[in-house]
Amino acid sequence: MSTLEQAPGMALQLLTHREKRILNQVLGGVSSKCIALEVGVSETQVSKSLAASAVKLGFHTRAELVRFAASQGGALHVTLTHALTSAEQGVLELIVSGLSNDQIAALRGRSRKTVENQVSALLRKTGLSSRRSLMVAFCKVEHQRSA
Repeated sequence: MSTLEQAPGMALQLLTHREKRILNQVLGGVSSKCIALEVGVSETQVSKSLAASAVKLGFHTRAELVRFAASQGGALHVTLTHALTSAEQGVLELIVSGLSNDQIAALRGRSRKTVENQVSALLRKTGLSSRRSLMVAFCKVEHQRSA
Protein backbone atom coordinates (compact mmCIF):
# COMPACT_ATOMS: atom_id res chain seq x y z
CA MET A 1 0.00 0.00 0.00
CA SER A 2 1.46 3.38 -0.99
CA THR A 3 1.75 6.45 1.24
CA LEU A 4 -1.10 8.06 -0.70
CA GLU A 5 -3.40 5.10 -0.08
CA GLN A 6 -2.53 4.94 3.63
CA ALA A 7 -2.84 8.62 4.46
CA PRO A 8 -3.35 11.01 1.53
CA GLY A 9 -3.05 14.16 3.66
CA MET A 10 0.22 12.90 5.15
CA ALA A 11 1.68 12.47 1.66
CA LEU A 12 1.69 16.24 1.27
CA GLN A 13 4.28 16.40 4.06
CA LEU A 14 6.77 14.90 1.59
CA LEU A 15 6.74 18.22 -0.26
CA THR A 16 9.00 21.14 0.55
CA HIS A 17 7.53 24.44 1.69
CA ARG A 18 8.13 25.92 -1.77
CA GLU A 19 6.50 22.93 -3.51
CA LYS A 20 3.44 23.25 -1.27
CA ARG A 21 3.29 26.97 -1.90
CA ILE A 22 3.47 26.55 -5.67
CA LEU A 23 0.94 23.70 -5.69
CA ASN A 24 -1.42 25.74 -3.54
CA GLN A 25 -1.24 28.62 -6.00
CA VAL A 26 -1.84 26.29 -8.95
CA LEU A 27 -4.95 25.03 -7.15
CA GLY A 28 -6.03 28.64 -6.76
CA GLY A 29 -5.87 29.08 -10.53
CA VAL A 30 -2.78 31.31 -10.54
CA SER A 31 -0.72 31.16 -13.74
CA SER A 32 2.86 29.87 -13.73
CA LYS A 33 4.07 33.32 -14.73
CA CYS A 34 2.33 34.96 -11.75
CA ILE A 35 3.53 32.21 -9.40
CA ALA A 36 7.09 32.73 -10.61
CA LEU A 37 6.88 36.47 -9.98
CA GLU A 38 5.40 36.04 -6.51
CA VAL A 39 7.74 33.24 -5.39
CA GLY A 40 10.78 34.91 -6.97
CA VAL A 41 11.79 32.09 -9.30
CA SER A 42 11.62 31.49 -13.05
CA GLU A 43 8.63 29.91 -14.78
CA THR A 44 10.93 26.97 -15.54
CA GLN A 45 11.56 26.57 -11.81
CA VAL A 46 7.80 26.56 -11.16
CA SER A 47 7.42 23.79 -13.74
CA LYS A 48 10.33 21.83 -12.23
CA SER A 49 8.84 22.20 -8.76
CA LEU A 50 5.51 20.79 -9.90
CA ALA A 51 7.30 17.93 -11.67
CA ALA A 52 9.30 17.17 -8.51
CA SER A 53 6.11 17.22 -6.45
CA ALA A 54 4.47 14.78 -8.84
CA VAL A 55 7.43 12.40 -8.64
CA LYS A 56 7.56 12.58 -4.81
CA LEU A 57 3.89 11.65 -4.63
CA GLY A 58 4.13 8.93 -7.28
CA PHE A 59 2.31 10.65 -10.13
CA HIS A 60 3.33 10.62 -13.78
CA THR A 61 1.78 13.93 -14.83
CA ARG A 62 1.12 17.38 -13.38
CA ALA A 63 -2.59 16.84 -14.07
CA GLU A 64 -2.61 13.79 -11.77
CA LEU A 65 -0.82 15.83 -9.09
CA VAL A 66 -3.30 18.71 -9.32
CA ARG A 67 -6.30 16.34 -9.30
CA PHE A 68 -4.96 14.63 -6.18
CA ALA A 69 -4.23 17.90 -4.39
CA ALA A 70 -7.69 19.24 -5.28
CA SER A 71 -9.30 16.04 -3.98
CA GLN A 72 -7.66 16.65 -0.61
CA GLY A 73 -9.83 19.70 -0.10
CA GLY A 74 -8.16 21.73 2.63
CA ALA A 75 -5.43 19.18 3.38
CA LEU A 76 -2.79 21.38 1.79
CA HIS A 77 -3.87 24.36 3.89
CA VAL A 78 -4.06 22.21 7.02
CA THR A 79 -0.50 21.04 6.44
CA LEU A 80 0.68 24.61 6.01
CA THR A 81 -1.26 25.82 9.04
CA HIS A 82 0.68 23.41 11.23
CA ALA A 83 3.90 25.20 10.16
CA LEU A 84 2.73 28.48 11.71
CA THR A 85 4.00 29.76 15.03
CA SER A 86 1.48 30.23 17.81
CA ALA A 87 1.75 34.02 17.34
CA GLU A 88 1.03 33.66 13.61
CA GLN A 89 -1.94 31.40 14.35
CA GLY A 90 -3.25 34.00 16.78
CA VAL A 91 -2.87 36.77 14.20
CA LEU A 92 -4.57 34.58 11.58
CA GLU A 93 -7.58 34.06 13.85
CA LEU A 94 -7.84 37.82 14.38
CA ILE A 95 -7.56 38.47 10.63
CA VAL A 96 -10.39 36.02 10.08
CA SER A 97 -12.49 37.89 12.61
CA GLY A 98 -12.04 40.99 10.45
CA LEU A 99 -9.59 43.04 12.50
CA SER A 100 -7.11 45.46 10.93
CA ASN A 101 -3.37 45.39 11.66
CA ASP A 102 -3.77 48.36 14.01
CA GLN A 103 -6.57 46.60 15.91
CA ILE A 104 -4.57 43.36 16.11
CA ALA A 105 -1.51 45.25 17.37
CA ALA A 106 -3.53 46.98 20.09
CA LEU A 107 -5.24 43.76 21.15
CA ARG A 108 -2.00 41.76 21.28
CA GLY A 109 0.12 44.53 22.80
CA ARG A 110 2.50 44.55 19.83
CA SER A 111 3.60 47.22 17.38
CA ARG A 112 1.89 47.61 14.05
CA LYS A 113 5.20 46.67 12.34
CA THR A 114 5.36 43.37 14.28
CA VAL A 115 1.83 42.53 13.14
CA GLU A 116 2.68 43.51 9.55
CA ASN A 117 5.68 41.15 9.70
CA GLN A 118 3.49 38.35 11.05
CA VAL A 119 0.91 38.90 8.31
CA SER A 120 3.71 38.82 5.71
CA ALA A 121 4.97 35.56 7.21
CA LEU A 122 1.46 34.11 7.05
CA LEU A 123 1.13 35.02 3.39
CA ARG A 124 4.59 33.66 2.59
CA LYS A 125 4.10 30.39 4.47
CA THR A 126 0.68 29.68 3.04
CA GLY A 127 1.54 30.80 -0.48
CA LEU A 128 -1.50 33.07 -0.50
CA SER A 129 -1.48 36.61 -1.76
CA SER A 130 -3.99 38.53 0.34
CA ARG A 131 -5.72 38.80 3.70
CA ARG A 132 -8.96 37.84 1.98
CA SER A 133 -7.45 34.61 0.63
CA LEU A 134 -6.14 33.85 4.15
CA MET A 135 -9.66 34.28 5.50
CA VAL A 136 -11.18 32.02 2.86
CA ALA A 137 -8.53 29.32 3.30
CA PHE A 138 -8.82 29.40 7.10
CA CYS A 139 -12.62 29.20 6.96
CA LYS A 140 -12.44 26.20 4.59
CA VAL A 141 -10.06 24.41 6.95
CA GLU A 142 -12.21 25.14 10.00
CA HIS A 143 -15.34 24.00 8.12
CA GLN A 144 -13.66 20.72 7.17
CA ARG A 145 -12.45 20.15 10.74
CA SER A 146 -15.98 20.60 12.07
CA ALA A 147 -17.56 18.36 9.40
